Amino acid sequence: MPYRPRMAKARALRLKEEFDRRTGDANVGGTVRVPVVTAYRQDALRCARALAIRGPLRIAALSAEAGVPNAARILQGNVYGWFTRIERGTYALSDGGGRALNRFAAVIAALPAPSAPVQSCPAAA
Repeated sequence: MPYRPRMAKARALRLKEEFDRRTGDANVGGTVRVPVVTAYRQDALRCARALAIRGPLRIAALSAEAGVPNAARILQGNVYGWFTRIERGTYALSDGGGRALNRFAAVIAALPAPSAPVQSCPAAA
């Protein structure tokens, strides 16, 4: 019988979960020096879009507005440098976040529309 490696179930499951969380397919094959649009980046873009529309928001309100359950982890980690912490639990969009909204405009257009409007944070306004 020829050699046949075993499937890595955990790795296959993580990959399937990643693709299940993505909306659409914004990655074009064969492109160079273009960031890959992952599910995490799509969630960060949802948060950035909500902050651009509503202004500074508390994490709970932003999570509900953007429809991103792990918004706290995204904002507090600030991997891409798109968010600015105004005070504890309140975040706004940074200049880098505004540039990201322009750069990924096509990806944002493919994302579902945000949910019902939420009042902005009066302390941050």
